Order: sequence, then structure tokens, then C-alpha cells
Amino acid sequence: MVVRDAKYIMNYNKIYNNLIVRGQLRASSTNEYYEKHHIIPRCVGGSDFKENIVKLTPEEHYVAHQLLIKIYPEHRGLVHAAVMMCVGRTNKLYGWLRRRMSIAATSRTGAANGSFGKPWYMNIVTRETGKFVPNKEPIGWVSGRSLPRSCMLCEKDAVSKFSKWCLDCRPVREKTGPIRTVKNKSSFSNEEKLEALKLFNGKIRPALFHLGLNDSGFHYKQMQKLKAAVYPLATNELKG
Repeated sequence: MVVRDAKYIMNYNKIYNNLIVRGQLRASSTNEYYEKHHIIPRCVGGSDFKENIVKLTPEEHYVAHQLLIKIYPEHRGLVHAAVMMCVGRTNKLYGWLRRRMSIAATSRTGAANGSFGKPWYMNIVTRETGKFVPNKEPIGWVSGRSLPRSCMLCEKDAVSKFSKWCLDCRPVREKTGPIRTVKNKSSFSNEEKLEALKLFNGKIRPALFHLGLNDSGFHYKQMQKLKAAVYPLATNELKG
């Protein structure tokens, strides 16, 4: 077994950091193709904030992912990302292909795209889908990629493909639970709030709803403080 001298052991963290710093300090050119790279990968806790993003050339991006494998050799997410980048490619080949793809993609925008201005249509018999110029779709094709559902009562078109009823037959849901009032939170005294707590055995949310207040953080915390101030020790009566 050959033991390598310590001075020849590569410091992958240092190489990776130098690569990132070079990308951060480089003046971006509008004529150059760059790829966004997460400095701290998302799969190891990195964020999508601007501070964690650096623009790298395709070659640098390719090498960066190889270095991340050296830094985190046991992380499956990073291994998968690196493998997807380098299947059958070298860093130079990867960079060349990515630049060609960028040029090809920008040349197919707007009217140059064969699908530009052509919405989806569907054949109501065969359920085939396709894109056509409006008012020039084949006979028997309707707009959209799925057929609307029929109302289960009158068989008219339902409100959406997920709905069971049309607008006329859709049942009105009865409101359940306490009716909330428009009273402002300052309209209730501490005594009224404590009475509401007692009414619901110390449960804060039902007490808030009973008063017409929502259970947002502000109201909930205010009720918690009031409950703790008056009843510093939890009792069976006010256990919530």
C-alpha cells in the first residue's frame, strides 16, 4: 500500500472555496453563458438566498459538483446530482453542450417557437390533445386538455373538472361552529375573556372563537398571558 505524503493530499474544501471566490469576484459578461450554483447545496441545508448563489461557467459548475462529492462522499443527493451532470461527458464537453443548448433555446422564443400562440385543444371522442391556432382547430376538438365533468344532478357542465355540480345545483354549505362577530379585540374585558375560558374548560381556541376572535398568534398569545397571570398553576378546571 502506497502512503501519500501529507503535503500532496488535496484540500478539496480549499479548492472549492477558491473556485467559488473566483466566480464571485469575476465581472459578469452579458455575452457569456453562466449557470447558477448553490454554494452550500440545498440538500445539505443551503438556502435559495442571493448570498448562497454564485454564477459559474459550465466547466466550473461541473468541477464544483465533483469537489462536493469529495467533501461530502457519503451524501446520496450530491452523488446523484454529480452523476446526472457527468453521464458520458467531460467538463469541456459539458460546457460546450450547455452553451449550444442556451443558444438553441433563445432562438426558439416568441414567434420562432412552433407552439407560440397555439393553445391546447382536445378531441372529445378520442381524448387526443394538441396545439392549434385559435379558430382553426379540427372539428370535434374543444379548448383545454381535459373535458369538463358533468353535474351529478342536471348533467350540465360542472364548475370545473374536479367539481361534482354546476353553479345552479351546487349545494350551499351550512356554517358550523361558533359564529364570529365583528367585535374588535379591545372590546372585551379581561373578565369576559376569563369567562370564555371557563366556559370551554380552559381551552384557548374555542374561547377565542366564542368571542369572535381568530386564533392567530397575537390573540392566542394574549389569551395565554391572561390565563397564566390569573391561574399561574394549571388546574383541572382550566387545563388546555
